[in-house]
Amino acid sequence: MNISQYRNSSKPTPASKLLVGQYCLVSVGVEEPGNYSVAKIRVSELLQIPKALRAGVCVPDSCSANDVRGLFEIALAALVTKFPDLGHENLSITDVKCPARLIPMDGPAITVIVILVAFATIVLIASLYDVLTNGFFRHHSDPLERNMDSASNYTPLSDTNTSDTDLDFTKDGGRSVLGRVCISLSAISNTRKLFGCGLAPAVGELRWIHGVRVLSMVWIILGQSYALGLPVFNNLAMLPEAMKGLFAQIIVQSTFAVDTFLFLSGFLVSYRFLGELAAGFDCFRLIRFYLNRYLRLFPVYMIILGVYAALTKYISSGPLWPQDEAMLGNCSSLAWSNAFYINNYIQPEQMCMPWTWYIAVDFQLFAIAPLIVVALYVVWQAGVALCAVGVLAAVVAAGVISKVMGLPPSLVGFGSTDVR
Repeated sequence: MNISQYRNSSKPTPASKLLVGQYCLVSVGVEEPGNYSVAKIRVSELLQIPKALRAGVCVPDSCSANDVRGLFEIALAALVTKFPDLGHENLSITDVKCPARLIPMDGPAITVIVILVAFATIVLIASLYDVLTNGFFRHHSDPLERNMDSASNYTPLSDTNTSDTDLDFTKDGGRSVLGRVCISLSAISNTRKLFGCGLAPAVGELRWIHGVRVLSMVWIILGQSYALGLPVFNNLAMLPEAMKGLFAQIIVQSTFAVDTFLFLSGFLVSYRFLGELAAGFDCFRLIRFYLNRYLRLFPVYMIILGVYAALTKYISSGPLWPQDEAMLGNCSSLAWSNAFYINNYIQPEQMCMPWTWYIAVDFQLFAIAPLIVVALYVVWQAGVALCAVGVLAAVVAAGVISKVMGLPPSLVGFGSTDVR
């Protein structure tokens, strides 16, 4: 092999500089005979992974991805010369990744870090205030915590036994508004509430829902853990047969756990909104109803989005770690759609944080749910008819879309796409 042409790298290394290596990942694809596309392993009807031999190689950090590609092209040519049956036209370099070790900090990353530090400082000050006024260990919850529990996501914001004065932030314990805000931001108080399994349930709280959520979340995490690992499995050819096993169905059909969360969301919306109607509904309550839902996830959602879009590339490194926007999603121009919960409609194939499609769908269903609940409350026959029409429309739409696009019965798994 003649490597003299690669001695002059695209990034010359000074004589005084020590030799530093870098890890590159090279993918060699196998093309189908008579076809110019790379052959793929059919993991499912919808998921197909290219057949590719991946090779990790350590080269000097002065070598670029193009340098490594050229070296492997020479190696492939030498391999075909020795084994003519391979056929050079069936082998090709599909991808070369040489991730950077150090990435300079850019403006968005600095902005997100400043916001995180400011928020952490506020939480620290609020926690210190909590310790100074209540002590670190206390045997009863703060009055504010009881009020916050009574207005949790599992109970109606108001019912026949609850008045607006119960949520007055100027009462209970004689705290000022600022003091009560500090308690609400305290890490100590919130951690105690989060792990306080022994606390008395709030009035009207449906505690059984927590168990359904836990079981569904475990099921989703199990399925996603396997799904995210598909591209790096040692032998992808074994997957199609392995997925047909009985136990494998628990994994490959875990997508149905999402329906559980949609059901719970609809149930809780109906439960809370009926309480609003029973307490005397008006336009102000409707606005507060929507605003509460929008803002409940918005701050945490935006912080996570900012960390994902701006800081992910700095957290770690490696050939499979995303370092560019092509791997992270088009967050620079589409993050605004996440903020308005419409990211599943705005260029969904380039969605920023693709898994947040569920948050958008959940909010959109929430937006139309009060209309159905009002119909059920005023004229229950009309509400039932409206629900029936919605279910029928969803079933028909799913069938038509599956037929037109040739989709399989399930997202992951196997089955004939012929639905005739």
